[in-house]
Amino acid sequence: MTGAAREVHIEVVLLAPTARGLSYRVVRAPLPARAAPDEHAIGLAGLVDGRPGAVCHSTSWRTEDELVVLTYAATPDPSPQQAAPLDEPSVICSQDPLRPRPLHVHAHHVAAHAARHLAFLADHDPTVQEALQQVPELLARLHALAATVPVAPHGLAHALARTR
Repeated sequence: MTGAAREVHIEVVLLAPTARGLSYRVVRAPLPARAAPDEHAIGLAGLVDGRPGAVCHSTSWRTEDELVVLTYAATPDPSPQQAAPLDEPSVICSQDPLRPRPLHVHAHHVAAHAARHLAFLADHDPTVQEALQQVPELLARLHALAATVPVAPHGLAHALARTR
């Protein structure tokens, strides 16, 4: 596929607070031709304008074989009962400063990265801050994760997450 355009998928990590931390659910679909990525992500997430805490923000991108995956973090999850707990969260990194893509990326790593990104935005982006202040329990869980989540290469990240 050298030289040809790559197909783009939009992946949305929906986050919700739980009694112990956060839950996450991932929805994903190809980006239709001429569709706006933000609007497609909002539609996949099932978010409604004006809903307290409604945030949809691009957090990262990666390649998977011949695909480009654009990831968004979104809150609140309209179907948290379908979500998985974000137990032992960890953010993985590469061991090569010139090639930042880790070799193995799992959904829970993407979710932890998305949650940490939203916590950063809640502190530094006034629009996201205003939205997330409407859901204090979620905001507290995002900040708690961001303050303690280990960042390391894959195997070490998992080991550190188990000891947190």
